[in-house]
Amino acid sequence: MDRHRDLKRSGVVISLSDGSSLNLSPGPHNDLQRQVAEGFFPRFAPHSEILYIGDTTEKILHRDQRLEDLGFFDLNHGRLPDIVAFDSVRNWILLVEAVHSSNPMTSLRRLELERLTKSCTSPRVYVSAFATKASFRRWITEIAW
Repeated sequence: MDRHRDLKRSGVVISLSDGSSLNLSPGPHNDLQRQVAEGFFPRFAPHSEILYIGDTTEKILHRDQRLEDLGFFDLNHGRLPDIVAFDSVRNWILLVEAVHSSNPMTSLRRLELERLTKSCTSPRVYVSAFATKASFRRWITEIAW
């Protein structure tokens, strides 16, 4: 029983492509972010590296200097998606919303991010990630297509 409590308290560990790891606070939203980092990126953007990831407790958990090199807007802006990654082979910036209970990548959100990333030289790819099909069905009418 104590071991189970220690595991819950330790949080959600995300392994990054450089071999390092991040420890996010425990919870379903951060678990979904882990699934994106360890499942979605290797499968659909295998050459991507996470340049920014937020945490439900600590707003900015990981931030890479290369965001500024890519012409990314000020990270203290407060309007960031949950995860920002860069695929160096395709030259894509991936902007990911991990949708647990709110905030999929809506048309309005996409327009706002387009405005905030207008100085970026790389094309942007917008992603809404869902833990379940039921969650996807709940938000499908609001997702930007």
